[in-house]
Amino acid sequence: MFAEARNRIGAPGYRVRESATTGSAVYRGVFCLLALRNARDLRRGENLQLQTLQDHHVFPKGYLKRHGITNRRQVNTIVNRTLISDETNKIKAKAPADYLSHADIFPSGAGEGLLAPHFLDGAAAAAMREAGAGAEEAQVHEVYERFCSAREALIIDEIRWVCGLPAGS
Repeated sequence: MFAEARNRIGAPGYRVRESATTGSAVYRGVFCLLALRNARDLRRGENLQLQTLQDHHVFPKGYLKRHGITNRRQVNTIVNRTLISDETNKIKAKAPADYLSHADIFPSGAGEGLLAPHFLDGAAAAAMREAGAGAEEAQVHEVYERFCSAREALIIDEIRWVCGLPAGS
């Protein structure tokens, strides 16, 4: 069974984006990877394991809806989810660019050390910083797609690494 899973995970074209339900193995596995990566709460900077956690949309549902992205699977995909404390979840429907720079959410700043364990480094974080409140619908669609692609690649590389497979297989 594990050999079959490794073959599927290592195959070209393997994707996790379609996982959008809390009961799926991929969905739960990605949240376990957050713990293994020592992800910390965005506001408190404390280990997630010490928190009362909430499943958070990185690009909030309300923000996506305002910009015409309403497909449930596209909005709820595991690549748009992370864990944060209930105290931190003041983000509501704010634009990612706005909440990344909000001192009440990131008192110490949204630095790479805090974001990277959430699979929010490099291109994924850059896309978030482009997703402002005043962005046009077409721009948000393009930025969200770049964000999802970048974050999915990071997640898949981590899954492959945990399974003993080379990244980018």
